[in-house]
Amino acid sequence: MGEAEAQFGVALPEEYRSFLVEVGAGGAGPGYGLEVLRSERGTWHWGHGDVILDQIHRPAQTAEQIEAAWSEVPEAPPQRADFPDDAGFAAATASLRDLEEEVYSRRFIGCIPLVHRGCGWEEWLVVSGPQRGHIRVMGDEILPVSDSFHDHYLNWLQQAETGAGIIDDGRARRRSLLRRLLSS
Repeated sequence: MGEAEAQFGVALPEEYRSFLVEVGAGGAGPGYGLEVLRSERGTWHWGHGDVILDQIHRPAQTAEQIEAAWSEVPEAPPQRADFPDDAGFAAATASLRDLEEEVYSRRFIGCIPLVHRGCGWEEWLVVSGPQRGHIRVMGDEILPVSDSFHDHYLNWLQQAETGAGIIDDGRARRRSLLRRLLSS
């Protein structure tokens, strides 16, 4: 774990770090499961396209800060009639696209991917800044989920056990190895 943290320049939140060390590098979890932390050719990553690995150590912005950043982006795209030539129009269009991508990418700074929920919604763990340890869902907007990886995962585990029909005389049995590991 120390190698990954050294590469990213940030200590992972303790609850998540303990999970990675004691339980597993990813797998079973909410949505389509926890993203897997892996090392390939000496580089640690989650294999997720939006992760900006060299920006994980920077403080994550709040949802409000990210939303406010969109005010920097013009509401209307450039119009061809406003430019004397195609080159100027193309440059303005490219500049707008670059600005939109830069503002959009701010949501990933200081965060690592936890879960893909489907339909463009994902859970991310804030690993640096004042909201360190919080989990947020990002899609069309940014929503808080939990301020604790431990509580979030145990909540999912409880729902998964109950939903899987592990029932005895009308009471859900808690037979999960993961639950015992996380609760200790």
